[in-house]
Amino acid sequence: MTDASVLDVAGYVKRAADVGHGDAMRLQKLLYYVQAWHLAWTGRPAFDGPFEAWPKGPVNREVYRVNRYVHQFPAVELPDELREVVDSVIEHYGSRDAQELVELTHRDEPWLEARNGLGTDEPSQQQLRPGTMLDFYTSKAISGSDAPQRVAHVHRSDRADVAAAGARVKEQWREGLALLASR
Repeated sequence: MTDASVLDVAGYVKRAADVGHGDAMRLQKLLYYVQAWHLAWTGRPAFDGPFEAWPKGPVNREVYRVNRYVHQFPAVELPDELREVVDSVIEHYGSRDAQELVELTHRDEPWLEARNGLGTDEPSQQQLRPGTMLDFYTSKAISGSDAPQRVAHVHRSDRADVAAAGARVKEQWREGLALLASR
């Protein structure tokens, strides 16, 4: 996880994607995609805070509350890697309106799984599973299916830093790659 909260990321998204106060649904979907693609690309959540399977798509209750009652999000600098993911998501999804984003989320396995057995307009507090989000969006990233362009995060490192990072990535992906190889 990063050092940013869901409210920090929401504030950045509102400013960077020019999301107005009345466009709460679009904000929610963009945040959902930030979380989904951050999971797929890094194996870690972008922020703490679950998404619930509401009838109009994934919703983070804390962001909903602040957007509805407080109307102000923090204006903080996001860590570089997170900011790059957010910018990629905004570049890919930012020009889409709220209804199109709702329709996209309604085709995705994480929302469908959490809504299983519920009526179209039935309220729900069922949370989308991060594991399902990770699996689904990693698969999309591998296939290139409607995936944002990932900007590689680059920073200066010496040889020991690179070797240590490589060992961490190798260990992080060892189990997942073994699972994929067995299919």
